[in-house]
Amino acid sequence: MGTVQDGTPDGPKLHSVIFDPRDPKHMCIAMSGGGVHETRNGGATWSLLIDGLAVVEGFNFDINDPTFHDPHCIRMCPSNPDRLYKQNQCGIYRLDRPSRTWIRIGSNMPKSVGDIGLPMAVHPRDDKTVYVFPMDGLGVWPRTIPAGRPAAFASRNAGGSRQRLDAGLPKMQAWWTIKRQAFCTDAADPVGVYVGNTGGELCRLRSPMPVKVLIASPLRSYTEASEVTVEGTTVAEALADLDRRYPGIRFRMVDEQDCMRRHMRLFVDGEQVFDVSRKLKPGESIRTVRALSGG
Repeated sequence: MGTVQDGTPDGPKLHSVIFDPRDPKHMCIAMSGGGVHETRNGGATWSLLIDGLAVVEGFNFDINDPTFHDPHCIRMCPSNPDRLYKQNQCGIYRLDRPSRTWIRIGSNMPKSVGDIGLPMAVHPRDDKTVYVFPMDGLGVWPRTIPAGRPAAFASRNAGGSRQRLDAGLPKMQAWWTIKRQAFCTDAADPVGVYVGNTGGELCRLRSPMPVKVLIASPLRSYTEASEVTVEGTTVAEALADLDRRYPGIRFRMVDEQDCMRRHMRLFVDGEQVFDVSRKLKPGESIRTVRALSGG
C-alpha cells in the first residue's frame, strides 16, 4: 500500500490499530497512503472501509484506490464500538455500523479553521461527544495551527455542531503542531481532555460547564426568555458566554472595571456575588436581579 509519492513526506505509515472490545478477532487499521481496513476473523481476510471518503482534489486520484486515501487518525467509541470517528486528510468523518459508508461531519467547522488535522479524541462514556484539534489545511506541509490561534473543537451531538475550546491556550503566535497520538481523554467525571504540542507543552483543556442563568425582567429584551443556559467555570466566564449569545447584555450588568453596576445584583444559589471571578460548582445557577431604589 502507498508510495513515496502519495502525499506523506516520508512514505506511507500505519498509525491506528483498534480492536472491538466485544470480539478480539474484529480489528480496524488505518494507514496514511493506504486507507482504512477491517478484519473480522483475526486477520485472515481484510476488507476496505473507504466508501464515502474524499481524496485530495486536483491530481486525478482514483477515489476507489486505497493508495490515495490518507486517514490521519481513527477512534472507536468505548461506549459504543459500532461508532467510529476519523480525522482525514480530507475532513472529519463518522461511521455507524452496520453501515460501511463514512459520513463527513466536519463541513460545519468554521471556514477560517476548516476540518483538516491529525489528532482526534472521543469521550469514554458518550459516543456523541468527539474532540478534534484542527490545523492549517491550506498547504500540504507543514501542518500548523490556523492563524496561530490554537483551539480544540468539541461536538456533543455526533458532529451536528461544534464548540471552540481555547481557554488557557495562547491567543496568538502559536505556530506549533499537534501530532496524531498527542490528544486524548481520561475516564474522570467530568472528563479531562489533554493535548501535547511540538513546542514541548502539555495542556489539560477545560470542558465548559453548563450554567443556568435566570434573567431579570429589564434584561429579557436581550434573551426573550426568563431563563437561559450558558457555559463557564466562573461567573466571569458565564457572563462572557452570555454576552456572546446575547450581545450587549453583560454591559448592562458589569462596568468597564468588571464591577457590578449599582442597580444590578447577582446571586449564585442564593448567595450575592460581588466578585465575578467567583468559581462555579456543577449544578449552581446564576440569578440576575434589578435593584430597587426610592425614598
